[in-house]
Amino acid sequence: MQNLSTTFDKAKLNWLLVSGSRWLFLLLICGTFGASGVVHSQNEEKPTWVDWQNYTIGATGIGIPDTTLSRPIQKEYVLEKARETAAELLLGTVEELNLTSNMTVRDTLAADSLLTSRVKELTQKAKEVDIRYMSDLSVEVDIQLPLTGELAELLLPPTGGGKPVAIDTLHCPLCGHPWPLDKPFPKYLFSLPTFGSQEYTGLIVDAQGLGVQPALAPRIMSEEGEQVYGVRFIDRKAAISQGIVRYSKDLQQAIADSRIGQNPLVVKALMVIGERKTDLTIPNATAMILHYTENNLNFLRQGKVTVVLDND
Repeated sequence: MQNLSTTFDKAKLNWLLVSGSRWLFLLLICGTFGASGVVHSQNEEKPTWVDWQNYTIGATGIGIPDTTLSRPIQKEYVLEKARETAAELLLGTVEELNLTSNMTVRDTLAADSLLTSRVKELTQKAKEVDIRYMSDLSVEVDIQLPLTGELAELLLPPTGGGKPVAIDTLHCPLCGHPWPLDKPFPKYLFSLPTFGSQEYTGLIVDAQGLGVQPALAPRIMSEEGEQVYGVRFIDRKAAISQGIVRYSKDLQQAIADSRIGQNPLVVKALMVIGERKTDLTIPNATAMILHYTENNLNFLRQGKVTVVLDND
């Protein structure tokens, strides 16, 4: 998408320089949200933002006055231009989102003109959350769009069809690998059936320090490369209504989240994988615990999964 600055003539660029303090104010607000633990990222070149904790995306459009127009006509003209600019910026920000570990939304739209039109239509209908009429007769319009609902239904890959990881022998509860048949099982360790029989209410993956990036369809994998959680294991209705994972920048806040339940399984991710650094690897033992009982598979289907990101 064309850079915002290229759409303005010299007079409009001068106006942007004068109003630069307004963008600084917007960025300071975004930075404040980020410091509170909300997964909130903003584009420092354009007034857009993505709130991954609440699954919303937004943009601010500017309407610049045209001095050749009469006052009554100009007011409506400037407001409409602000709305158009906001919608264009929002569409560009949607396109930049990570969809999977090797694909952005833009990659998906490039191969489907009909899908592109439907996504564009959604951005044009985004909710207006604020309109500001400035003293220089310009207008700023803030719009916001949920990443769930209609947009998720359009963009998310097919769901379902996941097969639980194989659990056919006694496994080490620390590494998840089969226990050697010629060695006795230590009394101070407990077997996978004992560990796996605990009733968990959700999953929290601590990915701090790994540089993982949010995505609409991330995956959690075992050390063997098997999908433990992602589009194959979540119910599509849950994925569309709330997102595949919830992101947080605060581990304690994630544990206290009522959505994840009173007894979540907390695991430290081993590594981040994928071209776009959106997928995570967890220990084999944890993967088997998650797939060992119907209760655990059920909360995965409900999407009760949180990923904790770097708090930067």
